Amino acid sequence: MVKKQHYISRKLIEPFVDERGSLFEFLVGNCKASYPSTPANAMSESYTYETPYLELNAVEEFLDREIDSKIPVVIRKIFETIEGIEKGILGFESLKLYMKDNMHFFLKNYYRSNALLTEFSFHDDTHKIPHLLKHILDKQYISLLSDTISICYKAALLKSEDGNFLLSDQYISTAALAPKSHFIHLSNRSFGLKEIIILIPISSKYYYALWHSDVNDPFISDTINKIDEETLYKLNQVIVDSSYRKCLGMNKEIADKFCLLSKQTFPTETFSEGWSYIKKKEVFWYERDRLYWKSFTMHIPPKDFKVGRNEECKCGSGKKYKKCHLEYAVWWDNVTEYFEGPFPFVDITTSNWKNFVIDGARAIEAPVDSTWKNG
Repeated sequence: MVKKQHYISRKLIEPFVDERGSLFEFLVGNCKASYPSTPANAMSESYTYETPYLELNAVEEFLDREIDSKIPVVIRKIFETIEGIEKGILGFESLKLYMKDNMHFFLKNYYRSNALLTEFSFHDDTHKIPHLLKHILDKQYISLLSDTISICYKAALLKSEDGNFLLSDQYISTAALAPKSHFIHLSNRSFGLKEIIILIPISSKYYYALWHSDVNDPFISDTINKIDEETLYKLNQVIVDSSYRKCLGMNKEIADKFCLLSKQTFPTETFSEGWSYIKKKEVFWYERDRLYWKSFTMHIPPKDFKVGRNEECKCGSGKKYKKCHLEYAVWWDNVTEYFEGPFPFVDITTSNWKNFVIDGARAIEAPVDSTWKNG
């Protein structure tokens, strides 16, 4: 019987340790410092995959056979391809092709992660394993979503020279490059939507990034991007924000810094016509969008703030309107242009949501869960 079960495979954690085997893990929003760990102990809990519906260790054995056993080959080939690109022997297209061929592998590791299990169990803890297996075993869904991610988004390899990338308990970290609307079923960072960034971990030194942006590309596509300190901070912030419980890295100083900055968060819930919908929490790439979204979800209509550009903003900040809520009011007008009313919700069963789906998408990320709660 396997008691300690990894929601991020130890074989995916091993590339995040240094040559001395150093690894530091921290509890998101719930600790003052990181603590030493090992791939054998990190990103694991007792009986993570146990359910009364199946025999003891049935899911753990299935994941080990269908996913974990393939990890060493996939990771080794990725490193060999990266080495070939850096030596000028291979072109970047060779990495894109290999990542496309194995995107189903990355998605299966995403769906087994703690973050997804947290979302699946938000309504009812007994839901998490059935939801996990439903997604992993749906070959058509995984195939179509893999094609969408691989073909419809730009791609680049991100390199931290000092190996200072963190790893999220969501495995694949995601963020919105722009807020789009308040979806009933989805978040602004769901796979298949426009204006998102997807970060697939390879090691403490490399991440594979995919994104769509109509305004500013965050990286140069089809090449290796060496990451500066400012961008590294932003990337690690997204990685931490994507997490619900744990993060890890090989650099204790960086792990400690983000441990103190992190906040404990939970999935979000929306209600519509008697139904409750669980969604991924919102994560944004730009700080201004985090602030916009906070105001947006606090139901603060921008008309309450509108004054002359050089007049004092009505929010009480003491700043001039043009340096305070003017930009937010412009964003509000843009995001609500398709809708009636001050606080738009988008249902994926209506036509409006198609405005936000990336061109050529064969699938979008499935909603987390829904429950009938009318009376």
